[in-house]
Amino acid sequence: MGPSKDASSLDNAEADASGSESASSSPASSSPASARPAPENRVLKRILSVPSVKDMSDVLSVADGKDRAVGLLQYVALFASGGRPGPLTSIGLGLNDARRPFRLYKPVESMLPLLRRGGPRGEGAMRALEIVKACSMTAYVACDHVVWAGQVGALRQDTAMMRWARRVSFGGWATGAAAMAAAKTVDLARELSARYRLDVERRAGLWNVDDPTDADEWARRATGVEERAYRAGLDVASGATQALVALALLGAVPVEKRKLSALGMLMSLVGIYQVWLGSIPAEDEETNERSIGEGESAEEGGGEAKKSL
Repeated sequence: MGPSKDASSLDNAEADASGSESASSSPASSSPASARPAPENRVLKRILSVPSVKDMSDVLSVADGKDRAVGLLQYVALFASGGRPGPLTSIGLGLNDARRPFRLYKPVESMLPLLRRGGPRGEGAMRALEIVKACSMTAYVACDHVVWAGQVGALRQDTAMMRWARRVSFGGWATGAAAMAAAKTVDLARELSARYRLDVERRAGLWNVDDPTDADEWARRATGVEERAYRAGLDVASGATQALVALALLGAVPVEKRKLSALGMLMSLVGIYQVWLGSIPAEDEETNERSIGEGESAEEGGGEAKKSL
């Protein structure tokens, strides 16, 4: 079913959306359809829950999950050491090196958005951000491999190339993470606007909430928009945190070592949840685009944030 009245009443509803609602403007509160259970927001439920042993086993079954889980242990050790030399710092640095094999394929994976048919998704500024993110993350991981080669003795560390590779690695990480955060902020704003639009349509009577089929369809679409909004919000938090950590490691932003380790713990924990959320199938975006009129649905964003050093 779909909107049941003329869309011209939508403008009037938007003007009254922030005001008080009368009994007639919220029929869902008294209709038989309102007794039906609303679709579960799977993304929010998972964000607010603690992964079980089986869940963590699923996360650790992929290289991305292993990398982020070891990263969490790395930053816990560095946080406990407070940046002072000792066994805990040595453990943290050792775990950092242990993460490198999980990223061997990352330079190629980071370039895939540029290599697929049609190139990066989006247009204008969004397409530019996608290109910046792909190129920056590729430079980050590729140069990180060069730094690793120097640390294990395959290349000399006291060279200008090694110093250049280290700076390009951190700079690429910061730039790519910031580009992702910017793009996902736009997606988040779009989804929040879409959710508001659905409420306006219901207040305008464009959805017959007395009809169980219409009420269920509205609730399903609203839940789909909310799930994508939570995913985008998690991506924004991940990108912003990664950019800050990278800038601190680059020396561009002064951050105390223990605070930097705390940011790393938060970043790794968000990354684990992103991998976990990746197992939730995405809602059909085309269906939601039809429901919100001019609103454009966000691209699925779980797990696009790249790894930390």
